[in-house]
Amino acid sequence: MVTGDVTFNGERVSAEKFAEIFQPLKDTKLLVLPGNHDIFDGWAREFRGKKQFYAGEISPAFWKSIFYKSYSCAESKDRSSLAYSVQLNPQYLLILADSNYYGKEETTEAPHTRGRINKDQLNWIEDQLKVASKNNLRPIIFMHHNLYAHNPAVNKGYVLDNASELRRLCARYNVKLVFSGHIHAQNIMGPQDMTPTTEVVTSSFCSNDQGYGVVRLHSRHITYIRKTFDMMPYLTEEEKQDYTLAHFHNYLENLQLGSIAADLMQSDLRKNHNSIDLVREMGTLFGRMNYNFYTGHNHMKSAHLDKIHGSRAYQTLIKQHPEYRLYLKTLYDTSDHSNLQVKIRYQEKSMKKKHFIFLGTAGIIYYSWLFIILFISLILMYESNTTINWPAIIIGVVFGICFVYTYLFSYWTPNYLKFPYRKKLKISHTPELIQRYWWFSIYKIKLQDYPTYYLLRIEKNKATSRVALSK
Repeated sequence: MVTGDVTFNGERVSAEKFAEIFQPLKDTKLLVLPGNHDIFDGWAREFRGKKQFYAGEISPAFWKSIFYKSYSCAESKDRSSLAYSVQLNPQYLLILADSNYYGKEETTEAPHTRGRINKDQLNWIEDQLKVASKNNLRPIIFMHHNLYAHNPAVNKGYVLDNASELRRLCARYNVKLVFSGHIHAQNIMGPQDMTPTTEVVTSSFCSNDQGYGVVRLHSRHITYIRKTFDMMPYLTEEEKQDYTLAHFHNYLENLQLGSIAADLMQSDLRKNHNSIDLVREMGTLFGRMNYNFYTGHNHMKSAHLDKIHGSRAYQTLIKQHPEYRLYLKTLYDTSDHSNLQVKIRYQEKSMKKKHFIFLGTAGIIYYSWLFIILFISLILMYESNTTINWPAIIIGVVFGICFVYTYLFSYWTPNYLKFPYRKKLKISHTPELIQRYWWFSIYKIKLQDYPTYYLLRIEKNKATSRVALSK
């Protein structure tokens, strides 16, 4: 799975080379979706020596043609975008969304950083989620832009412009997992507010330490672990003699640390030309804090973080660059949360029965007579002159028994829907979640030869209680 930015700036030859590299794969399938740098990017360039020239750009049609093997796996394709879905196995449906802005022809303009899922594609995604619900499939969404803000200080242009609309769909259809990219940082965020979705962003493979994620799908849970690619087994003997290739992770790290610190040091040298060592410390600290955030190694003990915040380099840095004060505070985490691995549990599958209360016409039919019994009991109790009113007590007990019986025999399982005082009805898909509140949820189900039923289920919907993050 590749969540976009396959190319540097939308060069057609780069996408073709990428597809060529993975061409030998037979049993393993390559599934690709575009990033904001891939389709009709006006910055597409080719280089000859020190000169650069315009390069052929990638149209949506070219994209589908280059990655035809990916689209040949599609269960469904969205006509309005490059989105498609793939049924991985009898349990999981993969939805690959297209979250990018791009025009209808080649351009010389810069690529859009922002992203959005258009209305037609949102409708298509909901259709796919309905298919998943109907067939008891667990949906996983992949896209380039982010569902959540993974850095409170820097997130403009990275989070979907209409993330709230997709989050509503995730809540309605209980989407547990989303994978994205774009921010080039390794970061995992658990469920937020009423959205039950965990989002995993894997860092940029080419610009940090060649990080990638391994996802294992089980019957009741999913695990994700970040790993780093080891080039050595794939190098020829001649290539192994090249120091840069043989120590490629060190090369990437030094390259990133140097480029991050360079601009800062150049401006600070003018202010602190008599304190070169201090400027070097400031640049090293700034670069290291950023690099650790981007690779997901940004967790440390509070005492260690306090030591960094108290250092002369840090204090001088935030004094001379107050614009970085908030940003630097967001780069480290002292909690026990991990950005390197996560386990998503599907706890609801372990429940054999889900009890509910009928709403609408069915609710009136099933519960009105119960309240008539309760009303009669209250009238007898109110009108009685005796200390113990046995008729009222007996009718009240009957009400209690009938109410408990009605609730206990109103439930659904993965295969059946049970109405009180009736036989079980076989169902092809579980009720569809249409609204989630703090202490209860509302579902609907349409059965063949029966009207649509609306069901209320009492359940605590604090999303974080349903997903376990593992260190």
